[in-house]
Amino acid sequence: MNVYNWIELLLVPISSLVTWLATSRSRRNTAIGELQETINMLAQKNNDLYEEVVKLRTENAQLRALIEKQNSEIEIIKKGMSNEN
Repeated sequence: MNVYNWIELLLVPISSLVTWLATSRSRRNTAIGELQETINMLAQKNNDLYEEVVKLRTENAQLRALIEKQNSEIEIIKKGMSNEN
């Protein structure tokens, strides 16, 4: 065997190995990128849901305060009516 035959025998497996390593790294980077996009999307959805919860809790607190005020007014009216009788 001459030098060219040895180069051919070694060049094909080595180039295949290099190609496999390069594409493997590319696949991992793509997978990591997709995972990061998913994490970012979930974080944004979580933030949106958190803002909605805060809004609803504020509205709930306002409604509770209104109910307490109305209950107080009802009690005052009841006492006024019972005093008139």
